[in-house]
Amino acid sequence: MKSPKESQYDVTETAVRKTADLGAKIALSFIPGASTAYELAKLGVTQAQAYIEQKQNQRIVDFHAMLIKHDEYWNQDMADACIEAADYHLLLSACVQDLEDEKTELYAALAKNAALRRITPQDIRFFTLSLRELSLNDVKEMQVAYIASKYPLIPPSGAGNYKKDLSLERASDHQVYGRKLMEQRGFVKNDILSGYGERFIAACHLPDQLIPGAIGMKEWNNPNSPLLLLCYEIGDTYITTFSDRLSQNLRTQGYATTGLVAITREKAIPFIRYSLLIFKDKPEFIVEHIRFIEKTLKKGSIALQLSKDFPPELEPVRHLFAHVLPVEDPDPRHAADIVAQLIASDETTGELVTGQTT
Repeated sequence: MKSPKESQYDVTETAVRKTADLGAKIALSFIPGASTAYELAKLGVTQAQAYIEQKQNQRIVDFHAMLIKHDEYWNQDMADACIEAADYHLLLSACVQDLEDEKTELYAALAKNAALRRITPQDIRFFTLSLRELSLNDVKEMQVAYIASKYPLIPPSGAGNYKKDLSLERASDHQVYGRKLMEQRGFVKNDILSGYGERFIAACHLPDQLIPGAIGMKEWNNPNSPLLLLCYEIGDTYITTFSDRLSQNLRTQGYATTGLVAITREKAIPFIRYSLLIFKDKPEFIVEHIRFIEKTLKKGSIALQLSKDFPPELEPVRHLFAHVLPVEDPDPRHAADIVAQLIASDETTGELVTGQTT
């Protein structure tokens, strides 16, 4: 009786023999009468060489196509572009040898920025070697961090601006190695992109790759002053449903808002520039507290009138409203949709809520 080890050897030997037989048939079909083992190996080497050569040739073509591509950033400067031969060959060699085809565009951008003398000679070589070491996902992480540091990006949920965390502590398994490299190369410091890291990302991208749309994100239209949702009928279920839906719609359009607020005492709100005053059935509450909210309204606000007629009680203070938007609808969600569309479509109103007027 054979031992398990001997049985395993027989199985392995049989598998190798069958594979060899299959290989022999393939080899012999291409090379009649030849030495099967030698010619099969030779055929594999030849095919591998052809594959690598084809891959390298395609990478070289793609690199140069991207390098000389005419776009909105192609200008007269390109006529005077110049790059040292040693730097050019280093870039091209790194690009050809890189394991990821998708990084070809990054190498081309780096070469173009180098040719336009936007990068120091010392940085060109270090950035080239670093780009080859880092994976495409690593560079994308830093690209997101760069854009987040330059624009007030809308986070996936909640208020405030989106920030990209590059810490090791909160990295997933597949992110750890790359983030260590980022720190070792000086691109990340204290869990955020360093100034040197920003220079690296700017060097590996063209301007249109460093804007929110390039990473599928949007920026707030009013990042420094959310719209104050001012209301004195907070307990009304219609008002609650309306304001929640309105906040969601405005967020989609890029407008940050506060929750419902009722100012009942003199209180400065320095970061608020504009407000949406919501009223429905009890306008007298606005008149009662007008002395407290007048400072908030002094720069103008949009009055959202959720009733058919403008209340006579508010006529004395109507001058405080830059706009009055009357919306009467039994469905609070539909009413909110209408208001959001009005704000988005009205040029003057849009300027008001973005804080562009004075």
